[in-house]
Amino acid sequence: ISRPGRASRCRARSPAPKRWRSACASAAIDEALAELAARKPQAKRAVAAGPARLADAPMASRYVLVAEDEILFREAAVESLKACGFHVFQAGDGEEALDILRVHPEVSLLVSDIRMPNLDGYALIEQGLALRPHLKVILMTGYAHTPPKLVAAKEIGTLRKPFDIADLCRRAEDLLH
Repeated sequence: ISRPGRASRCRARSPAPKRWRSACASAAIDEALAELAARKPQAKRAVAAGPARLADAPMASRYVLVAEDEILFREAAVESLKACGFHVFQAGDGEEALDILRVHPEVSLLVSDIRMPNLDGYALIEQGLALRPHLKVILMTGYAHTPPKLVAAKEIGTLRKPFDIADLCRRAEDLLH
Protein backbone atom coordinates (compact mmCIF):
# COMPACT_ATOMS: atom_id res chain seq x y z
CA ILE A 1 0.00 0.00 0.00
CA SER A 2 1.25 3.50 -0.82
CA ARG A 3 2.20 5.79 2.00
CA PRO A 4 3.09 9.50 1.88
CA GLY A 5 6.82 10.00 1.47
CA ARG A 6 7.42 6.49 0.11
CA ALA A 7 7.55 5.51 -3.54
CA SER A 8 5.16 3.00 -5.04
CA ARG A 9 6.40 0.29 -7.35
CA CYS A 10 3.04 -0.51 -8.94
CA ARG A 11 2.01 -0.30 -12.56
CA ALA A 12 -1.57 -0.04 -13.70
CA ARG A 13 -2.76 0.89 -17.13
CA SER A 14 -6.17 2.46 -17.46
CA PRO A 15 -8.74 1.94 -18.49
CA ALA A 16 -8.08 -1.54 -17.14
CA PRO A 17 -10.66 -3.54 -15.25
CA LYS A 18 -10.08 -3.38 -11.52
CA ARG A 19 -9.38 -7.13 -11.44
CA TRP A 20 -6.31 -6.57 -13.68
CA ARG A 21 -4.70 -3.95 -11.47
CA SER A 22 -2.23 -4.93 -8.81
CA ALA A 23 -3.49 -4.73 -5.23
CA CYS A 24 -1.07 -1.89 -4.54
CA ALA A 25 -2.21 0.18 -7.51
CA SER A 26 -5.87 -0.42 -6.66
CA ALA A 27 -5.30 0.70 -3.09
CA ALA A 28 -3.48 3.86 -4.18
CA ILE A 29 -6.18 4.72 -6.73
CA ASP A 30 -8.95 4.00 -4.23
CA GLU A 31 -7.20 6.25 -1.66
CA ALA A 32 -6.90 9.10 -4.18
CA LEU A 33 -10.57 8.80 -5.19
CA ALA A 34 -11.74 8.63 -1.57
CA GLU A 35 -9.69 11.72 -0.75
CA LEU A 36 -11.15 13.56 -3.75
CA ALA A 37 -14.70 12.61 -2.74
CA ALA A 38 -14.08 13.72 0.85
CA ARG A 39 -12.73 17.09 -0.28
CA LYS A 40 -15.42 17.95 -2.84
CA PRO A 41 -17.72 19.66 -0.32
CA GLN A 42 -14.77 21.72 1.02
CA ALA A 43 -13.63 22.66 -2.47
CA LYS A 44 -17.16 23.73 -3.48
CA ARG A 45 -17.39 25.97 -0.39
CA ALA A 46 -13.97 27.46 -1.17
CA VAL A 47 -14.97 28.19 -4.78
CA ALA A 48 -18.30 29.69 -3.65
CA ALA A 49 -16.41 31.92 -1.23
CA GLY A 50 -14.02 32.85 -4.04
CA PRO A 51 -10.36 32.00 -3.39
CA ALA A 52 -8.84 35.44 -2.81
CA ARG A 53 -5.36 34.67 -4.12
CA LEU A 54 -6.58 33.06 -7.34
CA ALA A 55 -9.25 35.73 -7.82
CA ASP A 56 -6.50 38.34 -7.75
CA ALA A 57 -4.52 36.49 -10.42
CA PRO A 58 -5.01 37.57 -14.03
CA MET A 59 -7.38 35.37 -16.04
CA ALA A 60 -4.51 34.38 -18.36
CA SER A 61 -2.61 32.76 -15.51
CA ARG A 62 -5.44 30.41 -14.55
CA TYR A 63 -4.91 27.91 -17.38
CA VAL A 64 -3.36 24.58 -16.35
CA LEU A 65 -2.41 21.47 -18.32
CA VAL A 66 -2.40 18.14 -16.46
CA ALA A 67 -0.36 15.38 -18.15
CA GLU A 68 -0.88 12.00 -16.49
CA ASP A 69 -1.25 8.57 -18.11
CA GLU A 70 -3.17 7.02 -15.20
CA ILE A 71 -6.72 8.18 -15.88
CA LEU A 72 -7.94 8.04 -12.28
CA PHE A 73 -5.04 10.14 -10.96
CA ARG A 74 -5.48 12.54 -13.88
CA GLU A 75 -9.20 12.94 -13.21
CA ALA A 76 -8.56 13.54 -9.50
CA ALA A 77 -6.00 16.25 -10.28
CA VAL A 78 -8.22 17.86 -12.94
CA GLU A 79 -11.30 17.93 -10.71
CA SER A 80 -9.29 19.30 -7.79
CA LEU A 81 -7.82 22.13 -9.88
CA LYS A 82 -11.21 22.95 -11.42
CA ALA A 83 -12.74 23.13 -7.95
CA CYS A 84 -10.03 25.62 -7.02
CA GLY A 85 -11.00 27.87 -9.92
CA PHE A 86 -8.52 26.89 -12.62
CA HIS A 87 -9.30 26.22 -16.29
CA VAL A 88 -7.82 22.80 -16.97
CA PHE A 89 -6.69 20.96 -20.09
CA GLN A 90 -5.70 17.29 -19.78
CA ALA A 91 -3.47 14.86 -21.65
CA GLY A 92 -2.90 11.11 -21.34
CA ASP A 93 0.75 11.19 -22.40
CA GLY A 94 3.62 13.56 -23.07
CA GLU A 95 3.09 13.85 -26.82
CA GLU A 96 -0.56 14.82 -26.37
CA ALA A 97 0.47 17.35 -23.72
CA LEU A 98 3.07 18.89 -26.03
CA ASP A 99 0.44 19.24 -28.76
CA ILE A 100 -1.86 21.04 -26.31
CA LEU A 101 0.96 23.39 -25.28
CA ARG A 102 1.56 24.23 -28.96
CA VAL A 103 -2.12 24.95 -29.65
CA HIS A 104 -3.02 26.71 -26.37
CA PRO A 105 -0.58 29.50 -25.54
CA GLU A 106 -2.80 30.50 -22.59
CA VAL A 107 -1.53 27.50 -20.55
CA SER A 108 0.73 28.97 -17.86
CA LEU A 109 1.19 25.89 -15.63
CA LEU A 110 2.09 22.32 -16.55
CA VAL A 111 1.37 19.59 -13.98
CA SER A 112 3.03 16.42 -15.25
CA ASP A 113 3.68 12.86 -14.22
CA ILE A 114 7.27 11.79 -14.82
CA ARG A 115 6.74 8.27 -16.15
CA MET A 116 4.42 8.34 -19.15
CA PRO A 117 4.32 6.57 -22.50
CA ASN A 118 5.51 8.19 -25.75
CA LEU A 119 7.23 11.17 -24.08
CA ASP A 120 8.15 11.16 -20.39
CA GLY A 121 7.66 14.10 -18.06
CA TYR A 122 11.28 15.26 -18.19
CA ALA A 123 11.29 15.37 -22.00
CA LEU A 124 7.91 17.13 -21.92
CA ILE A 125 9.27 19.79 -19.56
CA GLU A 126 12.36 20.31 -21.69
CA GLN A 127 10.33 20.74 -24.88
CA GLY A 128 7.61 22.74 -23.14
CA LEU A 129 10.15 25.20 -21.72
CA ALA A 130 11.72 25.50 -25.18
CA LEU A 131 8.29 26.59 -26.48
CA ARG A 132 7.58 28.81 -23.47
CA PRO A 133 10.51 29.71 -21.22
CA HIS A 134 8.21 31.17 -18.53
CA LEU A 135 6.00 28.08 -18.24
CA LYS A 136 5.57 27.05 -14.59
CA VAL A 137 5.86 23.33 -13.80
CA ILE A 138 4.84 20.91 -11.05
CA LEU A 139 5.97 17.28 -11.34
CA MET A 140 4.11 14.29 -9.89
CA THR A 141 5.75 10.92 -9.27
CA GLY A 142 5.45 7.72 -7.31
CA TYR A 143 9.14 7.01 -7.82
CA ALA A 144 12.14 8.46 -6.08
CA HIS A 145 15.04 9.37 -8.32
CA THR A 146 17.41 12.21 -8.93
CA PRO A 147 15.95 14.78 -11.34
CA PRO A 148 17.90 15.89 -14.40
CA LYS A 149 19.88 19.13 -14.30
CA LEU A 150 17.14 21.10 -16.07
CA VAL A 151 14.62 20.29 -13.34
CA ALA A 152 17.12 21.13 -10.59
CA ALA A 153 18.22 24.35 -12.33
CA LYS A 154 14.63 25.58 -12.77
CA GLU A 155 13.81 24.62 -9.16
CA ILE A 156 10.78 22.64 -10.30
CA GLY A 157 8.80 21.22 -7.39
CA THR A 158 7.78 17.58 -7.19
CA LEU A 159 4.73 16.09 -5.52
CA ARG A 160 5.29 12.51 -4.39
CA LYS A 161 2.32 10.17 -4.97
CA PRO A 162 0.13 9.71 -3.17
CA PHE A 163 -0.25 13.34 -2.18
CA ASP A 164 -2.94 15.46 -0.61
CA ILE A 165 -4.84 16.98 -3.53
CA ALA A 166 -5.18 20.23 -1.57
CA ASP A 167 -1.37 20.51 -1.84
CA LEU A 168 -1.71 20.54 -5.63
CA CYS A 169 -4.08 23.54 -5.52
CA ARG A 170 -1.87 25.37 -3.01
CA ARG A 171 1.25 24.86 -5.14
CA ALA A 172 -0.57 25.88 -8.31
CA GLU A 173 -1.85 29.05 -6.62
CA ASP A 174 1.62 29.83 -5.25
CA LEU A 175 3.23 29.48 -8.67
CA LEU A 176 0.61 31.50 -10.54
CA HIS A 177 -0.06 34.29 -8.08
